[in-house]
Amino acid sequence: MVTLPQLLKDAGYHTYMVGKWHLGKKPEQIPAARGFERDFSLLDGAGSYWDMTNLSAASPRSVFTEDGKYLTKLPDDYYATKTYTDKLISFIEAVGATASRSSPMFPIRLPTTRTTCRRTGAIAMSANTTKGGTRSGRSG
Repeated sequence: MVTLPQLLKDAGYHTYMVGKWHLGKKPEQIPAARGFERDFSLLDGAGSYWDMTNLSAASPRSVFTEDGKYLTKLPDDYYATKTYTDKLISFIEAVGATASRSSPMFPIRLPTTRTTCRRTGAIAMSANTTKGGTRSGRSG
């Protein structure tokens, strides 16, 4: 199956992913394997905003990737929201000199909820949003 980032990359767009990624932790499931050329991603839910602590009972440490590599350490000044923003800005600025100022830019919030129609088998994707955002210190 071809992914949206792969299609966009084939059409000449740059594809970046920052933030939470709840689509798998195996090498073939991470953002780099799904067509993103750059990423800084938290692969778990319930991650601390300040370090690799996982606040769920699933595992003691959260799993992160950067540019297709699993991380063992986060930046010294890591704070989730700031780091995600800084990483995305650095990805965009890294190609800024070569990109045309007239090139379109489309930030996309990828869908996180999958629903399958029982009658037709069609798959629908929708954003999983929480009214009021995330709760104290958790990014999942």
